[in-house]
Amino acid sequence: LQAKYGDIETYVVKLDKFYQAEDYHQKYWLRNRKDIFDALKLNDAEVANSVLAAKMNAYCAGYTDFSELEELKREHGLSDSLVEKMNACCPGYTDFSELEELKREHGLSDSLVEKVKNFATSGGDPRACH
Repeated sequence: LQAKYGDIETYVVKLDKFYQAEDYHQKYWLRNRKDIFDALKLNDAEVANSVLAAKMNAYCAGYTDFSELEELKREHGLSDSLVEKMNACCPGYTDFSELEELKREHGLSDSLVEKVKNFATSGGDPRACH
């Protein structure tokens, strides 16, 4: 490029305004798992700003370290079934103890946790890139 256009300069400037993406863009991978998303019963602000939504989105995107899932379960009353569904986002993942804690903390249903476990053990979404 430099040979074609001459010297190239890049400027780094301070961000002065942040624009939040539209609600439907928030937590893409979690929203693609409608069964899990609906079971969490989060409002738009919670989807955009909560740690729970961010971590559940990461699990749905293929994040394989479920060490924090039981803590999330305890803190947010997630059901056993939701925790199981989340654990199911990892291929061959079988330690769903943290997901069980999320279930208890957030009152997640058994069926939701089971869906998460099934999704995790199936390998999650192969399109996940983040």
